[in-house]
Amino acid sequence: MKYQIVEQIFVALQIRRNVIDVSYHIAQYQQIIQDLRNQVQLMREQKDELEMRLASTNEARFSRLSGMCDREIDCYFSLAL
Repeated sequence: MKYQIVEQIFVALQIRRNVIDVSYHIAQYQQIIQDLRNQVQLMREQKDELEMRLASTNEARFSRLSGMCDREIDCYFSLAL
């Protein structure tokens, strides 16, 4: 009889410990997921910023090239006439 009571107490403690362990692991996973979401958001913001910088750089380069092409075309036609 005493052995059964001790065994029941042991089982109850194991169950309680397992529930606490599961709760702890869930909390850890939730924190990991939140950290990853934050990292993804930061990376998206960095990507957007880089895309904007690249677009403005490309616009400036295109503008310079366009001006150079216009001058070369004008020069060619003035020589051809």
